[in-house]
Amino acid sequence: MNAAPADQIRLLDVQALDVRLSQLAHRRKSLPEHTEIETLMRDLAQLRDLLVASQTEESDTAREQTKAEQDVDQVRQRATRDQQRLDSGAVTSPKDLESLQREIASLAK
Repeated sequence: MNAAPADQIRLLDVQALDVRLSQLAHRRKSLPEHTEIETLMRDLAQLRDLLVASQTEESDTAREQTKAEQDVDQVRQRATRDQQRLDSGAVTSPKDLESLQREIASLAK
């Protein structure tokens, strides 16, 4: 069965529009800008990874610094406490006095 000539022309017009749409879709997918966007997205992902690594390292370093400062503070407090014991005269034994002086010298190092 054959279609009427007017219907055939209409079908050819629809086919031409369909071909044109397919061509435009292919052209849109193959634009050079897409390659650049993909490259930039990869670069962005790498930079984000570097940022996370840097933030993690900074956090670890800050935690280590805080711990080191706490350790130093404990040593200072102990040295102050030992010096106060020495200055107060509470230590009377020569052996204890010598031990306390060695500990204060050790803490100072």
